[in-house]
Amino acid sequence: MPATRWICVLLIVTAISLLAGCDGSTYNVQNPPPPTQKQPSVAFTLTPPTGISLSPAALPTVQATVSNDPNNEGVDWELVGCSSDGSNCSASLCTITLSGAAPCGVLLNSSGQQVAHSASGDTLTYRLPSSFPIPGDAMMVEIIAFATANQASNVIAPITITAFGNVLQGTYVFQAQGNDPNGQPYQIAGVLTLDGNGNITSGQQTLNTVTGFSATVNSSQPNPNGGNYFAGSAYFVGTDGRGTITLNNMNDETGAAVEEIFSLVVFSSSQALISQLGDQPLPLTVPPSLEAYSASGTLQLQTSSTMPTNGYAFVSSGTDFSGTPIVFGGILNIDGQGSKNNPCTGPGCISGSGSWVDMDSANSTFLVSCYDATAPYGQVSQSTPGVVTLALNSAPNCFNSSAVQFTGYIVDSTHIQLIETDNTAGASGFLTAGLAESQGLATGTLTSFSGDYVWGMVGTDLSTITGPPFVTSSFTSAGAINADGAGDATGITDTLFLSWPSAPTNIPFGTLPFSATYNVAPSGVGRAIFKFNPAPKSGFDPAIVFYLTGSGTPPLMLYGAAGNKVYPAVGVGLTYAQQQPANSLAFDSGDAYGVAFSQTNGSENAGSGQMTATAPAGGSPGTLTGTVDDFLNNLLLAPTSPPLPLNDTFALPADNFGRIAGTFMAPLRTPPATNPAVEYYFIDPNHGLFVETDVVTEPSSQVTLGYFAQRCDVTSATSCQQAAAKRSHPRGSRKRGS
Repeated sequence: MPATRWICVLLIVTAISLLAGCDGSTYNVQNPPPPTQKQPSVAFTLTPPTGISLSPAALPTVQATVSNDPNNEGVDWELVGCSSDGSNCSASLCTITLSGAAPCGVLLNSSGQQVAHSASGDTLTYRLPSSFPIPGDAMMVEIIAFATANQASNVIAPITITAFGNVLQGTYVFQAQGNDPNGQPYQIAGVLTLDGNGNITSGQQTLNTVTGFSATVNSSQPNPNGGNYFAGSAYFVGTDGRGTITLNNMNDETGAAVEEIFSLVVFSSSQALISQLGDQPLPLTVPPSLEAYSASGTLQLQTSSTMPTNGYAFVSSGTDFSGTPIVFGGILNIDGQGSKNNPCTGPGCISGSGSWVDMDSANSTFLVSCYDATAPYGQVSQSTPGVVTLALNSAPNCFNSSAVQFTGYIVDSTHIQLIETDNTAGASGFLTAGLAESQGLATGTLTSFSGDYVWGMVGTDLSTITGPPFVTSSFTSAGAINADGAGDATGITDTLFLSWPSAPTNIPFGTLPFSATYNVAPSGVGRAIFKFNPAPKSGFDPAIVFYLTGSGTPPLMLYGAAGNKVYPAVGVGLTYAQQQPANSLAFDSGDAYGVAFSQTNGSENAGSGQMTATAPAGGSPGTLTGTVDDFLNNLLLAPTSPPLPLNDTFALPADNFGRIAGTFMAPLRTPPATNPAVEYYFIDPNHGLFVETDVVTEPSSQVTLGYFAQRCDVTSATSCQQAAAKRSHPRGSRKRGS
């Protein structure tokens, strides 16, 4: 058939079909579907590095581009936090805290504004967090980009952020003292092995509370809640030297699993200060439910596990089994000799010869001393390297108990952290903790006391205004003293009692210049008793005892005034050799310090942090700026509580005793118009003490004692090791922040 014929036929068929459609025929002709449109999709065009330091040389950048986005809706962004291995990821970990701090960091646009949305192709900068919301020294953050027009299309960029746990590596001894959730005194001490990567691989701790138990656990013991004690424990060190320790343990009163949470500030690779910020029940609760444990103390690298020998000066403070405040101090001579009271011989034997113990408590009317025929005797034994048991008796019984037993965690060849462990179930023992320091070869020859020293001391104000039950740390004292070696001394002290704004018999006073006399025991045991002569204020006349070491370590102190009619108090403290001339000591611009403190206003608040000094200029005072982590803030806002800001001032020059007037935590007071006045006592250019003095004029005030020292740069590979090489251990006993 001709082609034209076919065309005609087709035209006729088409026409008939169209007419049939108009007739209402059910025969339909469908147009082909339009071509499928592609959905918007997102892809990274600039990906951040997969691993980065918490303090990078340059902040990472990220860029995502959306294809097939006709309305240019752009990119939505989200940050998700994970454990370092990428597990346990949760966007809730990155929730912005009340202060605006972002635990997982933030994304910033080119104007430096925080954003959660951007145009396609915009380059964003990732600003890292200052700390991690999960325990450990590393955390993974997932940066997730979504196509705004199609949320099903997303891409993930994981970044593992590593902090500075490498500055702390080895076995460390820790000790802290404070209050338990019942407001009663308690102590904790032990050893922890830190691996340099944020993991605590083993440990042992002893914990005492006045509610009636003393418990020691270690990482080899199975925990009744499953696994072993300390399993999964971790630590973190941030860019500014602040960090955390999280210990997985068990509440020995309730049997519940808990995380013990400590803040820390690093001075060097061998030393840090710690403050307990509460215990978090496990599994983690939402909202958080912290248990109120507040304490402060030290973390020190253990460099020796050798059994102690020769004389050791020691101080220890706490309560008896009923919660009554008590202090001990003295000299224990580990001479390896037996006696009629103590038939033991050999390493660890304490015959009693050359030993001396003083005791004072709220039940005493005067300081009790035991020496010569009544001197303590006993035995030091070691079952675990670096940990000793020290068992003491006396004849007659000087301790008002059948025996006293300490567990000693050895720091080095001259320092041992002590915690009492005789208050086992049903026993009528004591709950104290403290420090022992070696006299070395000077044992038995110490008959002279001389030099310039700064002291710091805390204890308990025994006025009926504060007890019973008594509030610990309700008495603070700092001072500077010059002992001339011939029995006379001069100096100055700021000694504060929490009770005096409300106690009509107490005469308010703050700064007290003094003169004093002292006597050193002629036996050479190393005990010097000090008395103000005359009393700098009527009724203020405590017995202060210095326990000498002769090994280059300054004396320890005991404050015995339980029987004082006007200012009853007991406490223990430390002294530090002060560099002369003291009036040349000062804060210098740019100096960075770690700081720890304990303050009381009826309850206890402990904390640690960092501050940087700027010297006075142009008639303005000097400033101290920084951040601190403290118990009260952590308890109220945990687990993502932001640190508190410091914005304080000081005035130069120092006086002849190395004292500089200033403030501490000034913006945080209520009402804000009242500034917490303190005196900073410089020991040398690198460190010192401070004591709050405004309790004299402000009835709503608190008493505070703190310690500050120049800190190393944890972001430097060598700074913290060099700092450890040139600085001795901070001396720690009873919340002096030292």
